Amino acid sequence: MATIEAEGLYDMPTHKDRRHLYFILSLVLIVAGTGTLILTTGLTDRPYRLWPLVIFLLAVLYMYNVSAKRRLSNGVFLGTFVALAAIVNLVAALAEIAVADYWPLYAVAAGLAMVPQGFVRYGEAKPVFLVPAVSIALLGAFLSVFSFGFSTLPFRTFLARWWPGMFVAAGLVLFVVWLFGRSRGAAAARDGDHASAAGEPPAESGKAGGP
Repeated sequence: MATIEAEGLYDMPTHKDRRHLYFILSLVLIVAGTGTLILTTGLTDRPYRLWPLVIFLLAVLYMYNVSAKRRLSNGVFLGTFVALAAIVNLVAALAEIAVADYWPLYAVAAGLAMVPQGFVRYGEAKPVFLVPAVSIALLGAFLSVFSFGFSTLPFRTFLARWWPGMFVAAGLVLFVVWLFGRSRGAAAARDGDHASAAGEPPAESGKAGGP
């Protein structure tokens, strides 16, 4: 009897297991509640249009799994991108927007998904992932202006007139990279001077927070 009781206590869920369970339960409640609210408020009377919520749920669970256990940066990007794309699909379906109009939002989602991927991989903000992420997101937002019809100027006409602006944009991106690297170098130099004055070895700069 004592052995059975000991085994029962050993098999009891740990605090970490309960934390995972709480996250999964909260996510399921949020997704189920959101889908129910969409139906009860009359945003749609066709339940099959809520399929992106299922994709969102699976994508978030996948992202949580890889970030909490294996810390795979590519998995974080994939999960984040699929979750954001599911939200885009849901909103577009409810608003009855054609794919030809909202497709640039996928580029915005890809740019945003690169941010958590970079933090998981490097452990801090670095130009190597922030600059491409912001550039892709801004490109998607820029193309959305034409795909949604916010601009009366056709895209080909705009490109023919304003194509030199791409050089200006590239120059600004490189300037931001230079400025960011310069500020980090100056901060590292100050830390090294303070450490030398205190008789301590300088701290490493830009150390990755994950494998």
